Amino acid sequence: MNDPREILAVDPYNNITSDEEDEQAIARELEFMERKRQALVERLKRKQEFKKPQDPNFEAIEVPQSPTKNRAKVGSHNATQQGTKFEGSNINEVRLSQLQQQPKPPASTTTYFMEKFQNAKKNEDKQIAKFESMMNARVHTFSTDEKKYVPIITNELESFSNLWVKKRYIPEDDLKRALHEIKILRLGKLFAKIRPPKFQEPEYANWATVGLISHKSDIKFTSSEKPVKFFMFTITDFQHTLDVYIFGKKGVERYYNLRLGDVIAILNPEVLPWRPSGRGNFIKSFNLRISHDFKCILEIGSSRDLGWCPIVNKKTQQKMWLSH
Repeated sequence: MNDPREILAVDPYNNITSDEEDEQAIARELEFMERKRQALVERLKRKQEFKKPQDPNFEAIEVPQSPTKNRAKVGSHNATQQGTKFEGSNINEVRLSQLQQQPKPPASTTTYFMEKFQNAKKNEDKQIAKFESMMNARVHTFSTDEKKYVPIITNELESFSNLWVKKRYIPEDDLKRALHEIKILRLGKLFAKIRPPKFQEPEYANWATVGLISHKSDIKFTSSEKPVKFFMFTITDFQHTLDVYIFGKKGVERYYNLRLGDVIAILNPEVLPWRPSGRGNFIKSFNLRISHDFKCILEIGSSRDLGWCPIVNKKTQQKMWLSH
């Protein structure tokens, strides 16, 4: 005996029905299937008559290149007009249509880092070409034709150095001709051009600094395996001072006779950064150096305002004094 509380699977073989009931059930099932078939056919017809536009997002998805340099910004006014134009459309479709109307970047666009590398390489090539052009136009001596001039007694303000001179070693017209197309850098301007930490040479094909000699050292020799003769002198404009080193036998013999108080011009000297001893390993300032055999120092005149005190100190040195 079966328990009525037990749920049993339907067994079609245990159902006992008459033949008439079976026929009616089959007819009802066929009718239901026919109605279902007609409904599906009708639904298919409606689908074929009205095809929904496909989302263009699934046809071609275009992602703008990153980073985009000049991306056009859509203003509020344009957005309002376009919003009325595409009213009722998907906002993604509207945005995609706007992006498609923008000019597409070329397919061969390089990446951001490659572009940066190429720009750096171009800048380096430009710097090299600029340096080569500057060196090709460089001269190493003044165009005075080795003339010997008679000193001229005067009392005037020398235009290139802005210093008063009491004696000219070269006439003013010849001096202008010798310094033609040469950038004149007084000491104040020179310190503004040659700046830390690199102390690079001014970017001029030909430049000269001017000042008067306020100190000159004795002739010495370097401490290298092959000692080189050198000496040092200091130039000033009464506000700034700068040391100039002359290396080599010919240079020392040529320039050691420079007189204290003379106003000179130095053509295209080397910039020599120096580190103060005992104060760390940093670069503090720079000097100028001449280590070639070309005649690159031009004696302009003798300063009017520089003199020397007759009284000496404990080190038997005279003090410089000014007279304006």
